[in-house]
Amino acid sequence: MNITETKELVYTKRVLEAANKCPSAKEVLEALFPECFKGEKKYFDLSKLFVGKTHTRIFPQELSKSAGFEDNQFIQVRNGGAFAYKGLFLSSQYNWELIEDSGNLCLIPTKKTDNEQSNSRI
Repeated sequence: MNITETKELVYTKRVLEAANKCPSAKEVLEALFPECFKGEKKYFDLSKLFVGKTHTRIFPQELSKSAGFEDNQFIQVRNGGAFAYKGLFLSSQYNWELIEDSGNLCLIPTKKTDNEQSNSRI
C-alpha cells in the first residue's frame, strides 16, 4: 500500500465515522464524498428504526413486556463500532437461534435456563 492509498483510507474512514456519529449529516456527506460510500450501499440505514429520539430501542417498552421480555433492550440498533446503524445488538440475557423455516431465516430469542443465567453473571 502506497502513501496515497493510505491517505485515501484514512480520509474515507473519517468521512464514514462522521456519518455514523450524525445520521442526519450522512446524506450531505454522501453527496459531497460519494467515493467514500461505495461499500456502504449494501447496508440498510437502521438509524430510522429508533423508538424515541436518543435511544436505539426498536420496540416500545409496553409491547416488549407484553411479549414476555423484561424490557425493550433485548434487541437494539447497534450505535457504535464498525457496524453502527448497520447491525443489531442482541442482548446476552437471551439465547438467540437462527433457524431456517420454509426457506426463510428466523431469529428466535429464547429464555435462558437458571443454570445459563448464573453462568453468564460470572
